[in-house]
Amino acid sequence: MNEKISILAIASVISLAVCSILWFLCFRIVATPLDGYLNLAIILASICSGWLLGTFVSPESGREEKSFMTYGKAVSAFVSGYLVSKLDKVVEKILSPETLAMPVAGFRLAGSIAAVISALLVTYIVRAYVYNKSS
Repeated sequence: MNEKISILAIASVISLAVCSILWFLCFRIVATPLDGYLNLAIILASICSGWLLGTFVSPESGREEKSFMTYGKAVSAFVSGYLVSKLDKVVEKILSPETLAMPVAGFRLAGSIAAVISALLVTYIVRAYVYNKSS
């Protein structure tokens, strides 16, 4: 039980540090006064996406695993068919050198990636190691 508490504490500290840094930068890397709120909304949406992905990659039961496989097949069919064709130009624009040279856009992309990865890892650690019923 002591090992689980240590794992949870480490995951919580890392998550808190990443969130604190992103929160601070949300309101520092702005072009207009309202950009901070948009930055924060993008970061929060990214955290929620990471949380969802972390839940999908760490099912807690066989029933959850079957459900997640069904959801995964449906989502992958949608993403590979429809979404990729529609979002190709948007992704191209976001990843263009001109866009990434702007500090606000660069921060939004980097912050989103950091938020997704952080939330995914913390969710996975908590579900797989801390609340795992088999251990």
